[in-house]
Amino acid sequence: MGNTAKIKESFTRSFPTYDRQATAQRIAIKRLSDNIIRNSGKRVESILEIGCGTGLFTAELSRRLSCRTLVANDLCEIDKSRLPEGVVFLPGDAEQLPFAGTYNLIASSSTVQWFRDIPSFLKKIEKNLAEHGTLALSTFGPENLRELRAITHQGLSYRSLEEWNGLISACFDIAVLQEEYIPVYFDSPPELLRHLRETGVNGIDVPPLSAGDVLRLCKTYEQRYRTEKGLPLTYHVIYIVAHKKSTK
Repeated sequence: MGNTAKIKESFTRSFPTYDRQATAQRIAIKRLSDNIIRNSGKRVESILEIGCGTGLFTAELSRRLSCRTLVANDLCEIDKSRLPEGVVFLPGDAEQLPFAGTYNLIASSSTVQWFRDIPSFLKKIEKNLAEHGTLALSTFGPENLRELRAITHQGLSYRSLEEWNGLISACFDIAVLQEEYIPVYFDSPPELLRHLRETGVNGIDVPPLSAGDVLRLCKTYEQRYRTEKGLPLTYHVIYIVAHKKSTK
């Protein structure tokens, strides 16, 4: 979907600031973890996390689940000291890496929307799931960052809940398929744009805005969307928990 090199550069640059800006992503992590526990329990022998980034979801998995092995993958080289003790870091492009072995849980939060070929990725990781294993994802839907999209007419082409239902059900038995809208509020348009830059979201493969475009965007955003709470930026989050289809 996106330019892999540009995405890698953007997120690597955002690592020092990501955690303090990742408001919606933290909510998504909590919701996804709750769904994992409700549908698969807290005891998981082995976990593979796709797109660990700064380790927010890694820490949540390590804290809330009892597991023997936790392998964390990311496209970017990361500061391994930020990962919980005992976590094995596996660098590389998850769409290209030949993951070895099998896992009882393969999980990913706020990552797969960047992938170029999600159907092929799902078929690949299905082979790495143990019998009765669980796939758990959070990603973003078509209304993600809708305020910005309405002004700039730019953004990723996200899949809908219905599209995800078709993709996942082809390989897995779906236990959870939900969506949520999470508004994050800012005092000013420049603060909102800084939030996007400091979470790496500006890694999307679209032409950069000129200085004039930025000024017009800020003015239009202020006029259209100012509320008592501030300026909203809406995240449209999709949650998926599914189990490997039985071969018996």
